[in-house]
Amino acid sequence: MCQNSNSAFSDSTIDPLVLRELERYDDLSPQHNDVVMHQASDIQRVSLLGKGSYCDVFLVILRSTKEHLAMKKLDKKKIGSQQDFLAAAPDLIIEAHYLSKLDHPNVIKLRGVSSLPFSESFTQDKNGYFMTMDVMEETLEDRLHRWRKDPSCYTQRRGICSQLIKKAKKKLDVPSMYGRLETVALGIVDAMEYIHGQCITVNDLKPANIGFHGETGNVCLFDFGFARDLAICPPDEIYGTPRYMAPEVLKGEGYSLKSDVYSFGVMLHEVTSLCKREGSKKVSVENHSDLMVICESLSELSLHNIPCRRVTALIEICLSDDPERRPSFECIGATLRAILTPDTTTKLQTKLSLISETDASGTLPDLDTETFGYRNWYSSPLKDSLQTESNSTLDTLPECSINEELSTLRNVEW
Repeated sequence: MCQNSNSAFSDSTIDPLVLRELERYDDLSPQHNDVVMHQASDIQRVSLLGKGSYCDVFLVILRSTKEHLAMKKLDKKKIGSQQDFLAAAPDLIIEAHYLSKLDHPNVIKLRGVSSLPFSESFTQDKNGYFMTMDVMEETLEDRLHRWRKDPSCYTQRRGICSQLIKKAKKKLDVPSMYGRLETVALGIVDAMEYIHGQCITVNDLKPANIGFHGETGNVCLFDFGFARDLAICPPDEIYGTPRYMAPEVLKGEGYSLKSDVYSFGVMLHEVTSLCKREGSKKVSVENHSDLMVICESLSELSLHNIPCRRVTALIEICLSDDPERRPSFECIGATLRAILTPDTTTKLQTKLSLISETDASGTLPDLDTETFGYRNWYSSPLKDSLQTESNSTLDTLPECSINEELSTLRNVEW
């Protein structure tokens, strides 16, 4: 193979065997009419927006239309071997493939891709294969960082013991927490309900992969490099971020739609509590043992400081060890909307509906709150607080409809 001075990668990286592997993905390139096939000459790079494990995202201007877009491409400096390349490059076209199939206000919009075939783009274009998308103002991870330092997110205490108060644990402001649920959590839930409706699993749902649209301000999911059709999720592959991985995924038992629900539960804990789950600083994962070391070091998800028992119950059932007990995103969305509904009449009607569906006699059966536990390495002190502070909880049944799922929502604080 003759080295092209305009290529993104050298012949030592893309040899004939690697090229044949890339050709397997050529058919995944989006062919939709609303996805532009970009010529490299039309892309003017402006600034760096973000960095990932293998990819960088740049703010670019289309010379032909003067539009500002985000361009995602592989960073040559981060590719140290053919193995790295074959691990990273397919994720780009897989992400473009899935984004081209999705159309939702809370999912980032794919605007265009490289005009060259996937396999040829790395040898014929200095950018390699790339895609363009709408620009995100910031990520949820960035916004959570700001919220943790924002006094308005906490109850303002006044008194003469100011020094003692400074040392005391901050108490969350309830209206601010409900505001985050309404503006952030509900949008994520709506997007996930739509995505799961296409039988697609995201497999890496986390704050760093959620942003806020630069023009509309909508919360938007992005980074679909690990997304897969549910029917082809390989159980022997583990990908994602350990802090947000479901227990069954970590054990190599495979992915399901409910694996995304677990990830959402961890993220919902962050959005409501403004606490970040800490873990090992180890970043190199050579085998499954390394992965388990990271997971065993993860901090507990304490729910004590979340000032709403219905929210804590929702988080806990999302984090259930048993995937079948986790609710669908349709049920999660209905639950959050019931929590956020200020109209007492509407809440009463919802409760009466749940009672009638749950038990013909009009009574709610008691539930044992001790059934809601994590693995040893996902232990939580919630059990004691539930026993002493609340009888509210959630439960789900496998393969049930939204009405059946909602009928199992128990809540005494309306």
